[in-house]
Amino acid sequence: MARPASLDRGTVGVLLGILVFSDTAAAQTLRNDPEEFIAVPPVGGPPASLLLETPVLAFVPKGTMRVTASAGVTERMTVPYSGLRGDLTEWGRLRVDIGFGSRIQMRVEGVLQQVLRIDRDRSQPLPPVDTGGLSARDVGDFSVVTIARVMPETDRRPAVGLRVEAKLPNTNQRNGLGTNTTDVLLSAPLQKHFGQVLVAADLGVGILTEPTDAQRQNDVLLYGLAAAWQPTPRTLFSAEVVGRWAVAGETLGTSDRAVARFGGSRSFGSFAVGVILTRGLTETAGRFGASIVVSYGFRVFRNVRPD
Repeated sequence: MARPASLDRGTVGVLLGILVFSDTAAAQTLRNDPEEFIAVPPVGGPPASLLLETPVLAFVPKGTMRVTASAGVTERMTVPYSGLRGDLTEWGRLRVDIGFGSRIQMRVEGVLQQVLRIDRDRSQPLPPVDTGGLSARDVGDFSVVTIARVMPETDRRPAVGLRVEAKLPNTNQRNGLGTNTTDVLLSAPLQKHFGQVLVAADLGVGILTEPTDAQRQNDVLLYGLAAAWQPTPRTLFSAEVVGRWAVAGETLGTSDRAVARFGGSRSFGSFAVGVILTRGLTETAGRFGASIVVSYGFRVFRNVRPD
């Protein structure tokens, strides 16, 4: 069933619920034990998650939030479910990282508006796609992500974590840009520092609903390998390869996807700006892409209970 080109009520409810619950719980605890609270530190420095899709186990401080917005374009993108091809522009890719503690973080992310300039010569639209013009536009799917650090990093051992992600079906499949499915992603991130270099890896499974049959699913292998170099406290450079592989074979809308990403960022106190360049390694990831990213971190509470 097609959905309207707007954020569904479930997504709005999740966002409001997170903020209301956090505010109420912190206020109640502060009244009960004010002497056990510590001041929330400022949010600063260039975060590795600003540039990387591979999950990292460095979180925003407890009691803070980091809001990241970006805009970019990817050329020669192929939408696997609809058969549309063209240049994809994303206006307002939004991510909100919420610090719940030194070992856990929640994230909400998605695209506020995306526009595909359709290449009619290369596209082969499949029903029920309805694109009468030269472009297709819609909101993107939103995801709710929880990342936890299960084991800390030591001199000999990397940090080990767990990521659980639920992708919500916000896009309207009739516009040709989404699959209108709910997917679940589970993975185990690893992270290790080598001086000024951070190396992160991720391996897991994605349980993707088949767009043509809601009673069936296709399990894919998720992978990611990234490195971030921080030569100064305010500068960060990164490179990664991230994607998924359909182990049992591809089905419509759940095909293989792989992309190489290169980025650089600079922080100015609580603000950070960055540039990301991408090179698609599969047809569904596009050919070349570029994005500009802006991020701002701030305190939600002045005082929190220590972990």
